[in-house]
Amino acid sequence: EMAKKFTVITTISTEYPPCIKHAIQALNDGENLSHSGRFMLATFLLGRGQTVDDVAPLFKNAPDYNEKVTRYQLNQISGETGSNTKYSCPSCEKIKSNDLCFATPDCDYIINPLQFGKKRS
Repeated sequence: EMAKKFTVITTISTEYPPCIKHAIQALNDGENLSHSGRFMLATFLLGRGQTVDDVAPLFKNAPDYNEKVTRYQLNQISGETGSNTKYSCPSCEKIKSNDLCFATPDCDYIINPLQFGKKRS
């Protein structure tokens, strides 16, 4: 059966912290997200169990998008190629220092975006 081509519509999950929502929105709007912003987004999504195939299309609206380069970098970050090191999502402190933090009260008491949405009990 022929695979259908779909336009990627990125849904922004409520389980995503504001920094991640902001990064996804910036890419959707065709803005040039910084290297550290792209790294944060990729490591967050890969850390939440998404695959390189899931994550790669998010970058397609970036002004400098190159599918080959994007996949190469995602494979490096995920540890699938290169050093076999799986990179972790940066801490909130590091994200703040890169001006990528858009904290809300929901971010209180977390030190890494991957903790977002898990602290509510």
